[in-house]
Amino acid sequence: MSATLELDCPICLDKLEDPVVTPCGHLGCDVCIKKYARGSSDPYEATCPTCRAPFPIVTPDMSIVPKKYHPFISPPLRRVFPGNDAGDSSRAMIEKLKGQITTLQGRVGALKRDKALLIDRCESANSALARLTEDEHAARMARDQAKDDMECVIQNIQKLKADYKALRSR
Repeated sequence: MSATLELDCPICLDKLEDPVVTPCGHLGCDVCIKKYARGSSDPYEATCPTCRAPFPIVTPDMSIVPKKYHPFISPPLRRVFPGNDAGDSSRAMIEKLKGQITTLQGRVGALKRDKALLIDRCESANSALARLTEDEHAARMARDQAKDDMECVIQNIQKLKADYKALRSR
């Protein structure tokens, strides 16, 4: 069996277009497999057109299924992306990925520097806030002390006025 025969659709017998793979591992065109599955007599299950192995064609509503079960639920048909020339395209892909990695590493370094700068700024702002809070507390204490002193002076003045009136009336 040659590589070109493996990339033919078992339903339409043409080259694969938008290839998908069934749970049993057989390839077919997306449109062909879906049309074949729609023709199934069972609304919940279809059979593989190659080996007749049954597979589900209904996927549960993921918003109803608890999140802990999501990793175990997968679509019955999965898209496949076959490569044309594995050697050249793989090397080109590796070089492209290396370039992306270098770019991303530079961005990560810049983000780390920005993070350190922001942390320094936050720490200096927090220390300035602490100083202002201490200064405000000291100012409030001084104000309260001045109020107390003023009340004491007013009481002394009133006492002196009363003493003066008493001495004058004699």
